Amino acid sequence: PSSGRSGERLLRHVLASCLLVYIFSAKGYVEISDTFASLQTAQAIVTHGRLDIPYAEGATLKGLNGKSYSKYGVGLPLYYVPWVAAGNALSSFAGLPVQEVTGFVISFAHIPFAMLTLVLFAKLLRLFGVTGVYMWLLPLGLGLGTLAWRYAEYDFSEEMQMGFLMLAVYGVARATPKAIIGAGAGLAGLFLVKLVYIAFFPLF
Repeated sequence: PSSGRSGERLLRHVLASCLLVYIFSAKGYVEISDTFASLQTAQAIVTHGRLDIPYAEGATLKGLNGKSYSKYGVGLPLYYVPWVAAGNALSSFAGLPVQEVTGFVISFAHIPFAMLTLVLFAKLLRLFGVTGVYMWLLPLGLGLGTLAWRYAEYDFSEEMQMGFLMLAVYGVARATPKAIIGAGAGLAGLFLVKLVYIAFFPLF
């Protein structure tokens, strides 16, 4: 029906609009001090192939080998590795300070998870039989009317958690073999980012 095609077209416009808003509202620098521990870990992986970083009170934990490691887990640093590598390359090419260039690049790092969340949310709505104006209005409300917008260009890992959780929920709800694999990947991502999500494993 034409109404269905119109809804799909409006949904694409909503997604494109949210993407543009997220990109142009990104701060261009790292806002949260906690992020530096994850960034240092990613930088250590890129430059030395190691996970240990210099000791920082409240941000690192001492290992049995006497070395210091970020207390925030490995999920975020692993995700930051390609972003840090890109920042290093851009810094070398442009002759600008590595920390500033990397901070600029990282400020866009959570936007892909924000878009993943919106796409999967729209798919869930379709799966649950939602049609008409709600098909694009609800994703618009989620994308620009909630903290999803704030976390899309923030250093905290909440947007990443939201994307992985949405992937896990959608995979279980869709229940096809590929979707279940996606759900498993979502849960694995959640465990890497924040171990507390292991409490949800029996539920899934």
